[in-house]
Amino acid sequence: MKSLLSKSERRRIEMMKMLEAAEGWMSVSQLTETLGCSERIIREDAAELNAMFDYLSIESQREHYRIIFNQGTGLETLYSHLLHHSIAFRLLRCTFFKNYNTMKALADALYISQATLYRLLTRINTALGRHYGITFDTTSVRLEGEEADIRFFYSQYFAEAYDTFDWPFERIDERAFSDFLECVIEESGVYMDFAIFRYVKIVSAVNFIRYSRGHLVDHRSDMDDIYSRLMKDAHRFEAAEKRLGIRLTRSAFEQIFTAFVQPHFHYTYTSLAASADHDDYTAASIDALNRLMDQLSIDNDIPCPDRRPIILNMHNTALLEKHDIYLRPILSDRKQAFMKRLEHEYPDFCRQLHEAVIEYRRVLGRSTDTFILNQLIYTWFVNWEGLMHHLEAKRRPLRLLVLSNHDMYHARMIADIITHEFGSRVDVAAPKGINITKEDLEHSKCDLIITNFAMKDFKGPPCIQVSQFPDHADMLKIREALMPSAVPQGKVT
Repeated sequence: MKSLLSKSERRRIEMMKMLEAAEGWMSVSQLTETLGCSERIIREDAAELNAMFDYLSIESQREHYRIIFNQGTGLETLYSHLLHHSIAFRLLRCTFFKNYNTMKALADALYISQATLYRLLTRINTALGRHYGITFDTTSVRLEGEEADIRFFYSQYFAEAYDTFDWPFERIDERAFSDFLECVIEESGVYMDFAIFRYVKIVSAVNFIRYSRGHLVDHRSDMDDIYSRLMKDAHRFEAAEKRLGIRLTRSAFEQIFTAFVQPHFHYTYTSLAASADHDDYTAASIDALNRLMDQLSIDNDIPCPDRRPIILNMHNTALLEKHDIYLRPILSDRKQAFMKRLEHEYPDFCRQLHEAVIEYRRVLGRSTDTFILNQLIYTWFVNWEGLMHHLEAKRRPLRLLVLSNHDMYHARMIADIITHEFGSRVDVAAPKGINITKEDLEHSKCDLIITNFAMKDFKGPPCIQVSQFPDHADMLKIREALMPSAVPQGKVT
C-alpha cells in the first residue's frame, strides 16, 4: 500500500529506515546511491523531516547523516503520521466516518479539485484492488466490494494509523464500548490480555460502525451457545444499549463479533477438543498440529511443551485471516522483521517450522501466501513455551580469545566482563604460552579475537580492539561482530 504515498514520502521512509538500521553515521554517498537522488535532495529531506517532527533529529556532519529518535518513539510514529496526513488515506478515512453524496462534496472536503480527486482514485483503486479486492465507486462515492474485505482494510488501517492508547472512533464512547466488550468477554469465559483486547476493540468498533450504517456481512455464524449465555443476563447490556445508541439483538452481536462467532472458532482449548468428536475440520486441525509438533520436537531434540495454547491459537489464527489486523500490513510490516531475525538466528528450525505450517494449511485445504505463513509461524513460535531457551541451549558457545598487552590479569578481567555480558553464549579464554605470534592468532580456532591493542593487516578470525576497561560501546561492537557468525546448531561439545 506504499504506492498510495507520494514519491517524496516513499523516499523519506526509505531514508529513515536506512539511517535507523545504520545505528550511527551513514555517508551521504550511500544514501544517494540507494535512494537514487542527489545530495541536495537528501539535505532538503533531512531539513523537512526535522521541521515536521519534534520526536526525531536527523543530524549531519562531514557528509554523513544519522537519526536520533526521542525515547519511546521510532519509525512507527512516522508511519502513523503518513497514514493520518497522506491525501489518499485521508480520503479513505473521511468516507468511513461520513457519507458524501457527490464527488464534488468529497473533493471540497479534501480541499482538492475534482480532477485531482479522480487521478487520486485511480491510484487508490489499483492498490485496494490488488491487496483487498475492493474499489472506490465514483457513483455511490464509497468503497464497494465484499463487506468482509472492506472491514478488513479499515480494521488494519485504524490499528496501524493510531498509537496503542489512542481511540480513533470519536463518535463511540470508548468507556461505554470497553464496558460492553468486558461484559461479553466475562459472560463468554474467554481469557484475554491487553494486546488481544485492543485487537478485539478495534475490529469490533469497525464492525459496529459499518453495521450501524447498514453495511452487513453475509456469513454463517455459530453463536447459539454464547448468545444464550449472554441473554441469561440481558439486563447487563441495557446500559450499553443506551450509551451506544443501538439495539443489541442477535443480528447485532453477529455483525459486531463476526470474526469470533464463525464456525470452528473456539474460545477455550476445552471447547476446541470437545468439538473434535463431531467436527471433522477441527479434528483434522488438532491431529495435524499434534503430529507436526511431535515431528518438530523429535527432529530438534526439544521437549514437547504444553500443547494447548499452540493448538488453540494456531487453529483460530488459521481461521481469522480477513479479520486479523496484523496479517497484511499497510505500511509497517513488523512480522517481516520478526521473520528475518528468526531465519537468521535459527535457520534450520525456521525452515522446518515453515514446512510444518505449509503442511498444516494443506491438511485444512486452505490457500497459503507469505503473509499467512509469517503470521502462523510467528504464532507457533511465540506460543511454544520455553522454545527460545531450548534453541539457545543447543547452540555451540562462540569461542572468544582475549589478549592484553598489559598482563594476564588484565586479560582475565576483560574476559570476565565479556562473560558477564554474554553468559553461556560465549566461551572466553586467554591464549596460553609466552611467545604468541600474529601468525599463531591468524590460525587460531576461534570465532572472535578481542584485544586492547591494534593489529594491522590481520588476516585471521574477526578481531576487535576494546578500551582498557570495556564499556557498553565495546559490548555493542562485540555483539555486532558475533551476530553474522553462522555458528552451527547442535549438541554442545
